[in-house]
Amino acid sequence: MDSTENICVLGLGHVGLTLSLVMAEKGFKVFGFDTNKTVIEETKACRCSFFEKDISIYLKRYSNKKLFATSDLSEVEASVYIITVGTPINLETNDPRINYIEQASRSIGSKIKKGDTVILRSTVPVGTTRNVVAPILSEVSGLTCGEEYSLAYAPERTIEGEALAEIKELPQVIGGFDQKSREIAEKIFKKITGGLINDVGQLENAEMVKIMNNTFRDVKFAYSNELALICKDLGLDMVKLVKAANLGYTRDKIPEPSPGVGGACLSKDSYILAYSTKDSGHQASLVLQAREVNESVPI
Repeated sequence: MDSTENICVLGLGHVGLTLSLVMAEKGFKVFGFDTNKTVIEETKACRCSFFEKDISIYLKRYSNKKLFATSDLSEVEASVYIITVGTPINLETNDPRINYIEQASRSIGSKIKKGDTVILRSTVPVGTTRNVVAPILSEVSGLTCGEEYSLAYAPERTIEGEALAEIKELPQVIGGFDQKSREIAEKIFKKITGGLINDVGQLENAEMVKIMNNTFRDVKFAYSNELALICKDLGLDMVKLVKAANLGYTRDKIPEPSPGVGGACLSKDSYILAYSTKDSGHQASLVLQAREVNESVPI
């Protein structure tokens, strides 16, 4: 058996569970680890607490057969560990909380052996994989990153409700600690996507790609929402005007306004970008202004 065919996915939320099921479908033996025992029992019972198209079919087909849910890492036999835990925002400071990333890294550090690979998939501030995950893994395991274990970053980019399909359709962005790390991650994800891989080089490049995707959408929607407020004050119908502006005009489609911008990603990734730039010469001022607009619209 290929040494990369036993996978452990840490975190069985929306990102982790959908990835685990698709990997099971593609022939991997997957251990799904989560510290929440209720999540483990639900997964074993082929039940899911969130909506995702066709997920009940996947659970019945693969849970307890190719996907083995557990809250005990001693039950895991894998050579690849994929971190998919959340990075929520501290509501008082708007800084991202990476404590779940740190906990997962410590857990993996106590488990990995020479030749293993760790892949981070959670959305994180730029530099987290290299400056947070790698030092924890090396300290706990006693192994040297790049020499005795590999480390890559491959962001999740799916939309809720369509994740099971999009994981197999969207190009996977790969960044690595070194070339070997990228090659291993690419080999794994090629089995899922059929070859749609975008190798962007170093870890930080891949981390930024994920942030760019979501913050761009947040800014774009903020434009429409701010115009909606302006049109309201001017007695104009923004929705009608957007349809007129877009009709037959094939470039730069303007989104219709919305009651703010929500979701697990768009509402926090602008703050992750801002956190990434806090020590740099240029701050994410436009992105933060857009986030302020979108947060004000429901009011």
